Amino acid sequence: MPRIFVSNFDFEHELAGAHSAPEQNAPDWFGAIRRGKSPARESHSDLAWVWMAIAEAEDVIVTECEIDPADFAPLARMGLPIPRFCKTTEPLPAEADWQSVPWGWIESLRRVATERGWGCRAPSVDVVRRVNSREYRFGLEREWNVGLDGAALAHSIDELETAIRELSQNPRGWILKANYGMSGREAIRGRGHALEGNVRNWAQRRLTGSGPIVCEPIVERIAEAGIQIEIPREGAPQLVGVTPLLVDGSGVYRGSRFGCSAEKDACWRPAIDAGLRTATELQRLGYFGPLGTDAMQYRDAAGELRLRPLQDLNARYTMGRLALGFCRLLPVRQANRGGLVCGGESMNIITLPPLVPPYEGGEDVMRGAMTDFVDDPSDANGCGTWLYFGDRHLAGRELWDWLAAMKSALPGDVIAIPASPRSGRFSQHRSIVVLAPTEEMRDEAEKNLLESLGINVGRIV
Repeated sequence: MPRIFVSNFDFEHELAGAHSAPEQNAPDWFGAIRRGKSPARESHSDLAWVWMAIAEAEDVIVTECEIDPADFAPLARMGLPIPRFCKTTEPLPAEADWQSVPWGWIESLRRVATERGWGCRAPSVDVVRRVNSREYRFGLEREWNVGLDGAALAHSIDELETAIRELSQNPRGWILKANYGMSGREAIRGRGHALEGNVRNWAQRRLTGSGPIVCEPIVERIAEAGIQIEIPREGAPQLVGVTPLLVDGSGVYRGSRFGCSAEKDACWRPAIDAGLRTATELQRLGYFGPLGTDAMQYRDAAGELRLRPLQDLNARYTMGRLALGFCRLLPVRQANRGGLVCGGESMNIITLPPLVPPYEGGEDVMRGAMTDFVDDPSDANGCGTWLYFGDRHLAGRELWDWLAAMKSALPGDVIAIPASPRSGRFSQHRSIVVLAPTEEMRDEAEKNLLESLGINVGRIV
């Protein structure tokens, strides 16, 4: 069944708004985008192309701006299918055999899908709103005793002030997180024992508008990973993959790794187990569809390495989930490896549709080929990273020119491919895919590429 991908990256904003106003009163999402009324209109326009990672040639990606499919010729030559891009002002398919796929389900998109006759397999919006709240995730952490020491949920300014006083001696300070937020947004950091000025005003608005605030101690981050799961209506939730996160020193997302070895995944097994346990809880409540949970390895005040298995919960698509689509470019697809053990039982790992990529390179492939880097291809699964940054990091250089100049920084048979539109319209969102025969080569290529852009992501497990 062909799919229509809808880029409502402001998903959490509408959930937050529905906390204080009935969601059924939300305006038509497509109409809001066209009129420039969506709070994420810019990100919708500039990020719609990310669906390309998992889309097929017969699919449609809805966008608000012109995207030239020729910009993805390097990926197409590697075997990635390129979907059709369709503006909201253009005629869209209106047949029942088209399946609507949003970033996350909200009431306005459910209405749009129904009105246009698209297939609409969607969970209850009330359930979607509940399980995407930080209040719900905090409750699971507390029930399972897997959260951070000193973390608290505040329903009022008084409760928030009490929580902050108790964390005032934490040397790294504290962080406040609104009930709905994504990618580190809707959060504010502070130190000391008082809630003052802009921070107090921010907190009061969030308490009134979107519900309780989570207050947490800031800890020494070591590494993070996304646990990507698919929850069916019936049957056991399925692990899609583990995607270690690249996060810079300021906490900004810079990419996801895909195709990691079972050995690399092993250190995240407790987080995988927690993610699947979370998926079972969500399924019991009536949610089905994509789920991404984030886990963090950190060092506590005593210097001990610890794991927070449920740092975040996203009952929607995530960048890490999309990154797994690039496994289709690997010569021996990691998704088929099997053998991953979680909680003492072998899990059913979803496999991706097979591709037979040409691996012939071409002028836009920056280095080498992937066909003969080992004597026996079954000995190397291949791996990769989806890197994400902006034009300001390129310091005026064109992405294609920069990659060409970075040839010598790519070890062995590593390939680096442009993965975002070429137009200056997308200057805030640039992307490349790195494919490597071994994890060591991938790690070195990542380090060299990011450091050349002035981006430091520290240690990644």
